Amino acid sequence: MFGFKKKNNSTEELLKALDLIIPHQDQRDFMKETLLKITNDKDSAFENSKYRFGYMDSERSHLDKKSKNIGTYVFYDLITESYLQLTRKINNQDDLWSKISVLLINYDCNHLRPQLDFQIYDNKDVEYSIDNVNSIFDTDDYVIYSLTIKSDSAIGFISRDSFNLIRELLKDSELMIEIKE
Repeated sequence: MFGFKKKNNSTEELLKALDLIIPHQDQRDFMKETLLKITNDKDSAFENSKYRFGYMDSERSHLDKKSKNIGTYVFYDLITESYLQLTRKINNQDDLWSKISVLLINYDCNHLRPQLDFQIYDNKDVEYSIDNVNSIFDTDDYVIYSLTIKSDSAIGFISRDSFNLIRELLKDSELMIEIKE
């Protein structure tokens, strides 16, 4: 009998996903170089035997130099430093507004800011949260999505077409990606 095993993302798939997620060439190049370095030398992901990427409160104690999926974690941790916003840091509507504002700035979509301002602060009919965040914007061109690895989750902002490509690239990985309705 043949079984199907969930595979880790190949470095090539992760690099292609970076092309879609990171809008700034200099940052994209840095992240690609870092990811390639880690893929070729897993020891470089550790400092004093401790995984050195990610936020201090990220759960990464299970990673060691023998872990096969270090590249996937480095990918996630690199993009959550600037281009995705960690959901555990969103505790109220002001936090939500702030995190989405950063996403709009990063993706040069300030034309959507009036919708964000109105929906979060002036629309008394809806209490926005991570779960209904996409209903803030009246557009089918862009989506807010979540990217999750283990118990760590972040939101990002991207064109719908790019989201579909990213979802396809990450479909066989530990990373779960979904649109936040």
